[in-house]
This record gives sequence, structure tokens and C-alpha cells, in this order.
Amino acid sequence: EFGEWVKENTTRLELVQRASQFDMIAADALFTLWETEQAVKQTLEETQAATQIDAVNLESGAGAEPAAPERYSRSDMLEQKIRAKQGVREAQRYVKQHEVAYREALGQGNVRD
Repeated sequence: EFGEWVKENTTRLELVQRASQFDMIAADALFTLWETEQAVKQTLEETQAATQIDAVNLESGAGAEPAAPERYSRSDMLEQKIRAKQGVREAQRYVKQHEVAYREALGQGNVRD
């Protein structure tokens, strides 16, 4: 397998020739390349095997039921809005990100307390 791998590339052939003339740096470079490529190949094979196992797995987290609607707490949103008005940036971001969804949830009856 190593011999075939060497023959596939002219640079590797040159490294073999230099290594055969006792160039230890060339020999080290050649074997380092071999070990690196073998490690990559093994990792790729393991990843592909894991992907195939996942593809065969019949059970999944998603069922036929639609996802539950997002629920909000009226008091939590009110507290975030107050903190946002006080200049708390994290609260400002939260309100900005969730304002539209909160209004939709409010219209659908998905807001508690």
C-alpha cells in the first residue's frame, strides 16, 4: 500500500530517491506525509460510517406533530422591557429579538400570567 501511494505522486518519488541516498530529512518528511494521510483517511472513514449509521437510524426527534408554539410570560417580558428602557443592552436585544413573536403569541393566547 505504501509503495502504491509513493508511485501516485512525483514529489513522493523524489523523496524516496533522496531517502535512499540517506537523506534523513527527506525520509522523515515522506513518513510524516504517509502517517498524516493515513490518519486523515481513517478519520474520513469513521465519519462516513457514523453518517451511514445515523442515516439508517429510523427513530428521529421529529414526529408528525407540529412543534409546540412558543410560550411567553407576560411578567418576564414586562420586566425585560423595563430593563431595556433603563438602558440594559442585554434586555434591549432580548426585546428586539422577541417582540414580534411575543405579539403573535399574545394573539394566539400563548402568553401566561
